[in-house]
Amino acid sequence: MALTQDEREKYNNIIQALYGGAVSSSPDQITDDVADVVNTILNSATECSKAVTITATLIELLFPPSGIIDFTVAVIKTGYNAISDWIDQCQNNQIATACLDSAKLNWRSPLQMALLGI
Repeated sequence: MALTQDEREKYNNIIQALYGGAVSSSPDQITDDVADVVNTILNSATECSKAVTITATLIELLFPPSGIIDFTVAVIKTGYNAISDWIDQCQNNQIATACLDSAKLNWRSPLQMALLGI
């Protein structure tokens, strides 16, 4: 599935929100592979921190009744702001922070390689 320019911009914004500029990226570098890695980072962090209270909207988004997580659609439906708010919320909770930091660390190299097209 080819990403639209809007989707690429949103994924780029998520990368920048996650890594605070430590990972260089631009919308032009966002491919399906990059989106998959970002989705994996977000999924890993949420799986780790399911016990942590997060917003009802995000719970519905991340754990839909069907049990299938489709972050590509989710990013478009909820936009960067919902995920950015969740990232901010994680930073105020030690368990969520540990989970998010672990996911970011585990997937940083694969993300950077995907951004380079490797």
